[in-house]
Amino acid sequence: MPLDSALLAVQNLRSWAIPPNFVVYGGDMIYEGEVCNPGHCEEQLPEFLSFLNSNPLTKLIPYHMILGNHDVIGWDAQSTPITKQEACQRKNDAICALGFPDKKSHYSYVQGPWTFLFLDDIQYDGVKNSPFYPVKPCLDDSQFDWLEEQLGSAKNYVCIVSHYPIQVSADTLARRKVTGCGTDLHQDQDRLIPLFKTYGNVKVCLSGHLHRKDDLYDAYTGTNYYCNPALCGNWWHPNDGCTDPAGYTIVDFYDDGSADNKRFYYSPNICT
Repeated sequence: MPLDSALLAVQNLRSWAIPPNFVVYGGDMIYEGEVCNPGHCEEQLPEFLSFLNSNPLTKLIPYHMILGNHDVIGWDAQSTPITKQEACQRKNDAICALGFPDKKSHYSYVQGPWTFLFLDDIQYDGVKNSPFYPVKPCLDDSQFDWLEEQLGSAKNYVCIVSHYPIQVSADTLARRKVTGCGTDLHQDQDRLIPLFKTYGNVKVCLSGHLHRKDDLYDAYTGTNYYCNPALCGNWWHPNDGCTDPAGYTIVDFYDDGSADNKRFYYSPNICT
């Protein structure tokens, strides 16, 4: 993302009478790293981390982050797919460069009655003609087992944070199909949604990737799905018909398990 957009968002946040408890960066900290050859754009990852840790504004608010599909260097930089071992190493390089806690791509954080589960849905698909190549949006088996353990041990309410949306509204699906933008959703809904139903404590799922707002309430599991726009907006293709302007989102989490998701755009200066 352009660093000036990130700085503008933090400046906005600092102007609030009550600042947020923490900030979430939902992935894609750099642009199209997956098509860069190793050695050509690795400096962007530590540059973003340095920005967060050295800027006087960003240092004042704690943050968490997850990987996006653009953050892993070189998954699609060659004419032939890389090996799974190479893909794992390059993901690990991104995790280390961005300073993930304990060098893990997925982790949990507890704030009051809420448990926040930060997922890694950036899984390598090494089949060149696959519709998902090089990234298949899903959890691997070990992370799915971890997720089930976390849901079983959470004391009250759970918020899941993923880069790709797990579910979106029918309107967004139809719009993206018409405009040729694809769907870009989790491919393991058939495992995740029954899991949410079993434990009944996943009240909010936050995501991004689409650069477009979308709200969906699933009465089957009692879960609100909020797909939020991006700090960088649609700067690379402002008239593609798929994306929202640059902005950020404030989410209020309440002690009764409810949440309020509000989006703020830089231009025009509106809230939805």
